[in-house]
Amino acid sequence: MSNIIRCIYPFTESFLDYPDNESNCISIYILGCEHNCIDCSNPNFQNINYESKNVLETNVNNFLRLLKDFTKGRYTQKITLLGGDPLFSTNLLFTKELLIKNIFHDICIYTGYEIDYLKEHNVKGFTYVKCGQYDNTQLQTSFKNDNMIQFASKNQKLYDKDFNLLSYDGIYKF
Repeated sequence: MSNIIRCIYPFTESFLDYPDNESNCISIYILGCEHNCIDCSNPNFQNINYESKNVLETNVNNFLRLLKDFTKGRYTQKITLLGGDPLFSTNLLFTKELLIKNIFHDICIYTGYEIDYLKEHNVKGFTYVKCGQYDNTQLQTSFKNDNMIQFASKNQKLYDKDFNLLSYDGIYKF
C-alpha cells in the first residue's frame, strides 16, 4: 500500500456518478483493480501501470490542491472516486488518507468489494459507497433522473456513511 495514487487527470464532471438528484460531481478515475469484471467499462484502468498522457501520479496533498483548483467555478463540492477501484490494495492507504483529510465532505466511492471489506479495513469518512462487482449476467441500463439512480448491474448496492443499505436490485430512489 502507498500514499501515492495514479489517476486520470484532468478530472471529469458528471451528473450520473453521484447518487442524488441535485447536482454534478467531480469523477476521479483511479488506476488499479483486481476484480477483472467481464465487460468492464474501464478495462485499461484495471492496470495500475496503465500509461497515458493523462495519467497523474501524486500524493494526497497535491491531489487535494489539484482537486480544489478543479472544482472552482464548477458549482460542486461532490466527489466520486471510481476506477479501477479506489479500494484496491495499492490505493487503499491513499483513499483512507484522502477521506481523513477530506475538505469536500461529500465523497462517494465506487468499489467492487463488498461492505464487509470496508468495515474490515476501517474505511470511513465517505458519504456513500457503491459496493459490488459489475456482473454482466445482472446487467441493467445505468441511468439517473430526478427520482432515482440505477446502477449497471442489479447486484450492486449503495450504502451510507453508517453502512446502512439504501438500494434494492441496483436501484437507489431519492
